[in-house]
Amino acid sequence: MRRVVVTGIGIASPLGCDFGEASARLRANEHGITTMPEWDALALRRAWPPRCGS
Repeated sequence: MRRVVVTGIGIASPLGCDFGEASARLRANEHGITTMPEWDALALRRAWPPRCGS
């Protein structure tokens, strides 16, 4: 039987790749959402903004 030791938890986020950076950007009210203009050339069907409720 092998034993496993977890020494920490990592983060991979659009806000940063470590806890300090990601949490600082969250506290600064930043987000990881952005547009992707290179996708416009693909002419994908999309419905924006999404409808909620009725």
